[in-house]
Amino acid sequence: VVQTSEQLAMLLGHELSHVIHGHALTKTSLLATAAGCNLVLLAILDPTGLLSFCFDAVALLTTRFGLHLPMSRHSELEADATGLRICARAGFDPRIAPEFFDRMP
Repeated sequence: VVQTSEQLAMLLGHELSHVIHGHALTKTSLLATAAGCNLVLLAILDPTGLLSFCFDAVALLTTRFGLHLPMSRHSELEADATGLRICARAGFDPRIAPEFFDRMP
C-alpha cells in the first residue's frame, strides 16, 4: 500500500492523529458506559433474564449502527485532516493524499 516516503508520512500522520485526538480512549469509555447502563437497567427491570436475551440482540445492532459507525466516520475524517496538517508541517506534499487514501482498503 505504501510506496513512497510521502505516503508513509500520510499513513503515520493519520495514525498519530488518532492518538492525538484520543479516539480509542473515547470509544472505549463510551462503550463501557453504555455496557454499565445496560447492566444496571437489566438488573432492575429483568430479574428473570428473559428480557436480557432479547435486549442483547437489539443492543448489539443499536450499538453498532448508533455508536460505532458514526463515531468511526467522524474519527477517520478528523484523523485525515490532522494527519494532513502534520505532513504539511513536516515538509511533505499533502496534495498526494487523495490518491493515497483512495487506494487504502
